[in-house]
Order: sequence, then structure tokens, then C-alpha cells
Amino acid sequence: MKKWISCLVGTIRQGIWFPVLIFIIHSICAHFFGNLYDLYPPLDIPMHFFGGVAIAYFSAVFLKQCEINDLITIKSAVLSTILILALTVSAATLWEYAEWTLDHIFHTQAQKGLDDTLLDTLMGLFGGILFVVISHGKQILKELFEK
Repeated sequence: MKKWISCLVGTIRQGIWFPVLIFIIHSICAHFFGNLYDLYPPLDIPMHFFGGVAIAYFSAVFLKQCEINDLITIKSAVLSTILILALTVSAATLWEYAEWTLDHIFHTQAQKGLDDTLLDTLMGLFGGILFVVISHGKQILKELFEK
């Protein structure tokens, strides 16, 4: 239990800044300046993309903290990439469920329909892919093509 607590504390210390920054920017866009998402709907696309980058970063920090605390061992950049992307898509999906829930309880109209929801999730995935390409790209190519 101590290792898990240490892992979670380390993850929060090192990794929470990026998702929080994106959430603050999102909140400013949604609640100030007359809701920028209503004034300029395409703004939603980069926000979900950078949300995906932020969650992928947070996921990578979490996996690294798990390794540091001897909870897991990941010897493959490909496996690490798969785990980071799975966590990123899971978080993007949970975000969309939260939007759906708020829409139904508080009538917020955050979701503009199925196409919007799927595009938001896809943008989160693309953000995660960009993160792993930048952070793990060389290692992945090495693993895939040097054997």
C-alpha cells in the first residue's frame, strides 16, 4: 500500500500541472468572454487535442512512478505506448461521459451531438499519439525495426 501511495503522490507532484493547465484554459474559454466555444465552435477541437497531450503526459508520469516504486516493470517502449494511449482514450471517454451527465442533469449543452462527441474523443487520442511520438518515437522505431 505504501508503494501505491508513493506512486500516486509522485504522479500528482510531477504530472498534474499539465492537465490542470489545460482545464484552467478550458474553464476560461467556457466561462469568460461570453463562452468562446459558442462564439468560435472550432476552438473545441484544439482543446480536446491538447487535453489528450496533457493526459498522455500524466499517464506517462504515472507509469514512470509505478516503475520507480517497483510496482511494474515495462521493458518495451511499444508496451508503454499502448498503455499510455489506453489511459488517454479512457480519460477522454470519461470526459465525454462527464459532459453527457452534466448535459442531462444541468442542461449545459456541452455536447453538440454524436459527431461532436466522437471527434472530441478522437482529438484526445491524436493528442496522445503526438505525445508518444515525441517522447517515445525513437525507442519505438528502434524496437520495431532493429530486431
